[in-house]
Order: sequence, then C-alpha cells, then structure tokens
Amino acid sequence: MVDTDSRSDVDASSRLALSAAPILQLAMGFMASKHLFTANAIGLFEHLADGPITLDTLAARAGVPARTVRMIADAMVALGLVDGWMRFTPMDPSPRPS
Repeated sequence: MVDTDSRSDVDASSRLALSAAPILQLAMGFMASKHLFTANAIGLFEHLADGPITLDTLAARAGVPARTVRMIADAMVALGLVDGWMRFTPMDPSPRPS
C-alpha cells in the first residue's frame, strides 16, 4: 500500500520549489539592476576611469556616505563589473588606456 498523503506532500513541495525559481531569478535580476543604476547615479564608473581608488576617496568624490559606496561597490564586485581593488574588470567593454 502506498502512503498517498506523504507522496502528495513531496509532490506539492517539488512543484513549489520549481515554480519559485523563476520568481527568485527575476527578483535577483531586479536587485542587480537597481545596484547598477545606483552605481551609475553616484558616478562609480566615472570615478574609476582613471584607475583604482579607495572607498573613502570614492565617497568623497561622489558626495555620498562611505556606507553607501561600500554597499554599491560590493554589489558591483559580486556582479563582476569591478574587482575588489576597485578597478574595472575585463568585462568592461571600453577599457581605459594606461
């Protein structure tokens, strides 16, 4: 005899996990784009155009709190757009001359 109650619970949880994936992917893409828009708004990429700078220098140049710069910089590192030393990564389509 098959225990249909436990089987239906497994099927329901599998369907829930499968249906949640596209929603989570959409939410993660939305968060990434919001971080990218904020990085652009504070001028993160323009300030990095001449080379690596510290977070404190970037915050002073951008006129925003260092905490904000840290969050946005961390997000850009996670997305692979800048490296941990606050330089553009090879993903940048327009590398700056040295």
